[in-house]
Amino acid sequence: MSKILVKVGGSLLRLPDLGIRLQRLAERLTADELLFFAGGGTTTDLVRDWHSRFQLDEEAAHHLAVHSLRLNAELLARLMTGVPYSQGLASARMRILDPVPLLDQYETEFPDDAPPHTWDVTSDSLAAWVAWRWPVEELLMLKSVPCAAGESVTRASQLGLVDPYFPGLVGRIPRVSWCCLRDQMPQAVPWLRYGEPL
Repeated sequence: MSKILVKVGGSLLRLPDLGIRLQRLAERLTADELLFFAGGGTTTDLVRDWHSRFQLDEEAAHHLAVHSLRLNAELLARLMTGVPYSQGLASARMRILDPVPLLDQYETEFPDDAPPHTWDVTSDSLAAWVAWRWPVEELLMLKSVPCAAGESVTRASQLGLVDPYFPGLVGRIPRVSWCCLRDQMPQAVPWLRYGEPL
């Protein structure tokens, strides 16, 4: 059974027609299961501000940041009509993941490889970790910007396209694709195979 985890970049939550764009893209994906993982965007930026303003420790900030992803996931569930909001990995063709219970479960089951609770780990790495542990055949990164074909994951991290922890995770994932969802005709472009550029 083929599975794709679709990471929806937080900056895309500013698109007024995001739900329509996501549903059109999903119709073109041929996997048996699609799991949508919402990114952080402005809700996580608010947590970053709290971290600085109130001198929160990294653990508290991480906890709040993960819960901000839950809020964004609930928004996706309202934008994508008919796509269920899921707290687990129960089988369905398409669903939107509530990341909190699954990340808690995975951190309990796999504490030695859990991503650190720092700002070097964003929703990109959390999505990649879930994609590896689920596991999926493909992680599809939906972003607001294009990724140059053949770009190394290290260079993408240096450019701020993905977080600093991401390059250490994607070598475990069979395929990573990239799609600029803001394009007039968004297309998923194969990017990495086990961490190496295609």
